[in-house]
Amino acid sequence: MNSDTLAQTYVNYKNSWFYVSTINRESSSQLSPGIYSETIVWTYNLESRKREDMIYQGGYVEDSIKHHQQIVNELFETGQIDEEKVYTQ
Repeated sequence: MNSDTLAQTYVNYKNSWFYVSTINRESSSQLSPGIYSETIVWTYNLESRKREDMIYQGGYVEDSIKHHQQIVNELFETGQIDEEKVYTQ
C-alpha cells in the first residue's frame, strides 16, 4: 500500500503538544476503492520527540489538506477535537 505525505503539523495548546499528519492512501474498503486523504492526530511528547496516544483519525478526498487545516485550527483554538463536528464542510 502506497502513501504520500501531504502535510505534517505540530500544534501547541497551553503546553500540550499534538502531531497532525495527513497522507494520501489507498482505501482498504471493497465498497469504495480508490485513494483518499487520511488525517491522524496523536498527542506528542516534546521531550522524547515521540508520538503518544492517537486521538483522532478521519479522511477526506484525495490530495486535500482542508481536513488537516481544520483539525489544526481546532487544536490551536481549543486543544481538543469535537467528534460531533464535521470538519470538511
